[in-house]
Amino acid sequence: MEAQLESDVQATFQEHRAPATDSALAEVPGARRWIALAAADVKWTAARLSCVDLTWYARFLTKRAPNFLIEHQLQTLPFAQQLDVLVFCRHALATGGRVRIALPDGNHPSPAYQALLARSGVSGRPTLEGWTWILERLGFLVRVVEGYRRDGSFVAADPDFDLYGPVRRSSRLDPRGTDPALRMSALILDAVKQDASVPDPAWPERIYGIGDSHARFLGGRDDTLGRRLDGYGNWYEDYSARMVGLHIGPALAHNANRAGSRTRAHEKICALLEGGDRVPRGAQILFSFGEIDIRCHVVRRAEANGGDMDAAVDDICGSYIGLLERVAAAGYRPGAWGPVAPSLLTQNRDPEFPIVGSFEMRLAATRRFHATMARLCAERGFAFLGILERLLDADGRTDRSLYCDAIHVGQRARPILNEVLPPLGGPEHCHGVPVPPA
Repeated sequence: MEAQLESDVQATFQEHRAPATDSALAEVPGARRWIALAAADVKWTAARLSCVDLTWYARFLTKRAPNFLIEHQLQTLPFAQQLDVLVFCRHALATGGRVRIALPDGNHPSPAYQALLARSGVSGRPTLEGWTWILERLGFLVRVVEGYRRDGSFVAADPDFDLYGPVRRSSRLDPRGTDPALRMSALILDAVKQDASVPDPAWPERIYGIGDSHARFLGGRDDTLGRRLDGYGNWYEDYSARMVGLHIGPALAHNANRAGSRTRAHEKICALLEGGDRVPRGAQILFSFGEIDIRCHVVRRAEANGGDMDAAVDDICGSYIGLLERVAAAGYRPGAWGPVAPSLLTQNRDPEFPIVGSFEMRLAATRRFHATMARLCAERGFAFLGILERLLDADGRTDRSLYCDAIHVGQRARPILNEVLPPLGGPEHCHGVPVPPA
């Protein structure tokens, strides 16, 4: 297996080299093969990826990474984004591979160290107990490289162990580690992918994005290679800490609450939720419909009825909200995901899904859809989430840099999605990381 892994990664990744002083690395085959992740939206290199632009996941659809190194980067990101970065890494890792995470140590007993953290602007205090708790719930086996416990005792792995993926700001490599007042160290944990890494289904609570092809984005994918569920569609799971996506076909919001449509969307949804086996009873569901209605039908329908675009959109939303009411009555917590900014294309090569109307007309229809569905959902206590305005550039046009193709938003926009998702629940948090009871 190791030989195959070595050959798989050799063509794709260069070495993330440790300082030349770490001569012991030369004796360990593959020990230098660590892929670093940076918090900035950096240009990708073979050994450096971004915690912001997560479209790099596609590199690992057929290959697997040996190890990732995230050195003093995660604490600069919103907590939901931290979780997504770790889940994307878990998917990309080979079995036995590690994500080495280095963070400021919130348990460090030195007042000088804590003062340094305060001056650096780090919010919260990541702790060994808190991060062990979260990593285990994401399905990792956790090994401590170094860090302080809450009782002030210091935990450290064998000195040679730290040479595999060295962290420069650590007790072993930072010159300030010998300062008796500062005692520079870090919280360094290895999150190891196991053969059967199974995330805890209870935390973070899953949100099920069900609907048209935009459900892929919610589930953490830009490509179409989901796990096929016979009779339902493509299932996208384990690419996001909080979201599961299910693409049930090119269905319309207008028909989602009606049986007998060509895509059988309504029948699929009813069968999917029956019994609560695939989507647990009481789960949060975010339905994704409406973009195809706006792209292909709304303008034409408005023109046939005197040009009243708002009335055409409101009619669709009035039908669509009935689906959410029905799902709520079945014991679920439904919501709606707003259609994304419209395509800049003026025609589509697929005659089955023509682009009807100018960009400006379709943008106006999308804004009306958001406003109407937000009102209807609020009146019923349902969630409505959308990022429409964030997908527009300074000129009010669709920002193609956030899209994976001419129509679909890509994972480059995932940090924007995380901003609108409901807050994570759970026990008391330390910089967003749950701290278990003593």
